[in-house]
Amino acid sequence: MKKYNYLTSAILIFVGIMMIYLTKDFPFEGLQDVGGGFFPKLIGGLLIVLSVLVIVDTAVKPEGELTIDFKDPGMQKVLIMCGIMVVYCVIMKLAYDRDCVYGCGMQLLDGRTKTSQNSWNYRRDFGVYLRHF
Repeated sequence: MKKYNYLTSAILIFVGIMMIYLTKDFPFEGLQDVGGGFFPKLIGGLLIVLSVLVIVDTAVKPEGELTIDFKDPGMQKVLIMCGIMVVYCVIMKLAYDRDCVYGCGMQLLDGRTKTSQNSWNYRRDFGVYLRHF
């Protein structure tokens, strides 16, 4: 079990570092004006700190025998939720470039048509968040 904790922590440290690196150009003026770069950097930093704590905790604790029962109803719920999240991410990636799926939803939320003068640019406004996928 220790090697899985080390592997998971290493992956999450890498994700935290990449999250901070990829959001380095997002505006962040300090705590008075947090901007769009505050929360990605905060979450990336928390991932790194908590992963280091897991590594330290794993190194300090004696190894005990732990078995994971994948047939347990609780574990099956966790696996189903992980599958739903993966399917959601794939659908969002596929629907990003399709105006008929993504654009219509944004127009319904906005209440304006695509041809109106004061229509907002949903690719510009929301594309920043989806660009890194």
